[in-house]
Amino acid sequence: MENRWMLPAVVCLLLFAGCATVQHKPTAPWSAIPYEVDTDVRAGIKDLYSSSPGRRAQGAMSLAKMGTRAAPAVPFLTDLLGDTSVPSLVVGPSTGEPVTVGGAAAVALAAIGAPAVPALIAATKSASSYGRANAAFALGKIGDRQAVGPLIELLKDADPAVRGWAVTSLVAITGRNFGFSYDEWKKWYDTESR
Repeated sequence: MENRWMLPAVVCLLLFAGCATVQHKPTAPWSAIPYEVDTDVRAGIKDLYSSSPGRRAQGAMSLAKMGTRAAPAVPFLTDLLGDTSVPSLVVGPSTGEPVTVGGAAAVALAAIGAPAVPALIAATKSASSYGRANAAFALGKIGDRQAVGPLIELLKDADPAVRGWAVTSLVAITGRNFGFSYDEWKKWYDTESR
């Protein structure tokens, strides 16, 4: 008897989950893709414009495999950090778990490394909490110390996921752990910055 409610419940859950999905595409027009970039980088960037979440995530993951060679894709990937679409059959490289388009963009930006840091720091001020969390994640993976100040500011964020990634990244970058205490991190940072 209980099973007769299972299918309608799953259908409702999927419908509501779809309503909560926020899809993004790069804001720059296709014509902004630099012509002088390698063909495979250009193809990866073009995939980011797809209406298919799977194609956008695959484009981001293909750019991740290119590392710093995909640096021309940074502004296009940054636009996708807030994309909460979950494509089917796209999994994280180390976890095997389903990854969102925004998560795939964060992985790609982390793989690009130092060239992505300024854009990621700017993304810590994104209107999307998911975008801010993904930016914090990527900054932690890159490990650049210029991200410490902006990550400390994220400790004041209203979203617990953003604060969580900020702490994780701060610990990874600095080797220190003051938990979620903005005041302790700020005090340490102000002392270190002198």
